[in-house]
Amino acid sequence: MLSYAFSKCPSPGNHVSLDERNYEEHDIPFSDFPNSPSHFYMWSKFCMHGHHLRRNVEDLLVNLDSVCLDSVWFPETAKILYECAVHLSANHQQEEAKRTLNFAYRILDWLPLAGYEMTEDYNKPFDPLLLTSRSMVFIKLEQWENALKDANDYITRCPYCWRGYALKALALDGLNKEVTADLNDKASAEIAAALAFYYNKNIFANFLPFAESFVDLQSRIFICDCLDELLDAMFSQEVETDFLKILVLGSEEYILNSETVGKPWNNCILVGTGKNCSVSLKSNYDISLLKCMLTNLSFSFNKCQLYCLRDSFVKILNCNFSSNDDFETIKTEGVFNAERCSFTRSPLLCGKQSRAVVHDCSFCNNARSGLCVTYGGTLKMETSRIYNNGGHGLFVKESECAAVNCDIHGNGRNGVDLRDSKNVTLIRNNVYKNNKTGIYIAASLAHVRENNLFDNGMWGILAQMIPWCKISMNKIFRNKTGGVSMQFEPERKMFSPPVVELNEVCHNCGPGLMVNFETIKVAESGYLNSPSSFQSAKFQNNEVHHNKENENDSKLNLSIPYCSYCRVNCKPKMCEKCFTTAYCSESCQENHYSKHKNICKVLREKSSYLITSAVEAHEADIQLCDRKVYLDPGEFGPKLASPPRDDMRFVVKVHNAYNSWVQGWYGMVLHDRNREISVGFDSKVIEQLLEEFGVLCRHNDIEKKLFFHCLFEDNGQLRLFTNEFAEFQNW
Repeated sequence: MLSYAFSKCPSPGNHVSLDERNYEEHDIPFSDFPNSPSHFYMWSKFCMHGHHLRRNVEDLLVNLDSVCLDSVWFPETAKILYECAVHLSANHQQEEAKRTLNFAYRILDWLPLAGYEMTEDYNKPFDPLLLTSRSMVFIKLEQWENALKDANDYITRCPYCWRGYALKALALDGLNKEVTADLNDKASAEIAAALAFYYNKNIFANFLPFAESFVDLQSRIFICDCLDELLDAMFSQEVETDFLKILVLGSEEYILNSETVGKPWNNCILVGTGKNCSVSLKSNYDISLLKCMLTNLSFSFNKCQLYCLRDSFVKILNCNFSSNDDFETIKTEGVFNAERCSFTRSPLLCGKQSRAVVHDCSFCNNARSGLCVTYGGTLKMETSRIYNNGGHGLFVKESECAAVNCDIHGNGRNGVDLRDSKNVTLIRNNVYKNNKTGIYIAASLAHVRENNLFDNGMWGILAQMIPWCKISMNKIFRNKTGGVSMQFEPERKMFSPPVVELNEVCHNCGPGLMVNFETIKVAESGYLNSPSSFQSAKFQNNEVHHNKENENDSKLNLSIPYCSYCRVNCKPKMCEKCFTTAYCSESCQENHYSKHKNICKVLREKSSYLITSAVEAHEADIQLCDRKVYLDPGEFGPKLASPPRDDMRFVVKVHNAYNSWVQGWYGMVLHDRNREISVGFDSKVIEQLLEEFGVLCRHNDIEKKLFFHCLFEDNGQLRLFTNEFAEFQNW
């Protein structure tokens, strides 16, 4: 029944496709991801039952009566344990996940031979006109915020009716009268009024409160139902330059030509009608903006960009941007304000003295960085999302930036990358699941406070050559390389010591705190003194616990201590072909052979990775540390035996090759003890294992190492066994 239940609900495993030969993960299209975490809710609940079943099965193994246990072993049991392994992995319990997966493989050995052959929502009726009546009462009582709330609620229910927009305009106009001129949002009130006029051309004549509040506005509203009307209205001289024209776009699509974008758009507001940015503007030409506002529109660019000129003042509200290429689609060098916008494959570049404010926006699916601030730009970003970009999420170079309450996740490189910048503030952000480091700081002055940094592919925070920074009250956990790593400039007397205080750094797959490649044990309170006369950093009141500081913290127990035939708890000997099935004695192996031979090859492939494409490793990637310091005298004197080629396993070290990865050569290096074998290769599978189970290489805060059992195939290719790892060694 449980297996049937699993078959009827979606599983995360359904979103990963594997190469049939190497079990290599394929790239997953963004559209394939579920829209909500609740998509897997039932699956996670069934996994709870699966974990209970697994514990019961292990308890039953204490009973050696095989007759009682035969009814437990069938393919569905292994499938359920596989789902449990996926669930454990998704919840960052990688060691237990590997052990559960190995247990599922062991159950395949115990199968009988025959096993191989075979609610609606109910809405009460509601009259939306009640909202307009109540909103009108609130307006008469000058309760502007309540009136605005009801008007917006009515617009949501009836987006093509003039009443909601008219009442919204009156409410906004009333709010504007109660604030100072610098906080006045006159444009928003006029936009709502223009939409009311679009849906009711007689509103100024028939609705007296409207006519009294928006005197002379009708002469500045232009209804543009085609491209020619948009062109005429855009560059007409009918409106004084001190006032903004409001261009209401009523058609579904406008394909802009060279005439439409021949001159900068200036002194105008473009408003899309309908809902969900249903009005689309498509362009093959650059669009230049000076004083302009865009709202409720969708822009589609083809090898061109939206360029906000120097001295421009541009506001974008509730717009969508997309592009057919990887060009820098939105570029600003003036004052720029974006709110409730989506930038999909359309990165925003703030450069050359730009002043940008971004609120509640999304930046996703860009080939490079999602949002860039460069060469003197200034950015203030709040409550925004930067995700699924191929490069960095947020990139800041020689600029100023403040990011508050943002989600930055799933980016191909660093979540936040700061270089040569000053006055950078990162507060209360969630930075997680980025392929490299959560926050990278290089030669910058930064204040990093109250952020959650977790599940990143390298460090939570990596700071290099920093003159000063303050890292306080952050929660830094489950990052693959470590918590916080800092490197200081040798000459930095003009600044006070960097401060690391009140952070919780825990459960990272590497050191909690590292300074200049040395793990720091000063966690509660104290100074770390460098050899020079000034203090290099101040650490105080940090909680640092359950981090993987060295090889001794990496003792893994992935083995299943049960005989594949008699199921007795023992120290079993592996099958020398698949290295997955194990036996307590030769007699058990002989008795089990008739069944095991059918799946021996399959188990070998399932529990290993075949390197089909490799190149000779660069010499710099396989240099050992001073062997006299780290190895016993007998280990570095005589030449060691060559790796066997007679289907016998031997130990190899695999580690990241960061410099070669930057050059685009390969991502990892494999070599044996005496370096007779040294190859570079790429594999998402092995890279993931390095992240989860590896430890840092000596004097290195980027590259991790892990020891594997390996053997030569008949064709000379190398096979790495991934079900169990070799013990950590000193080479």
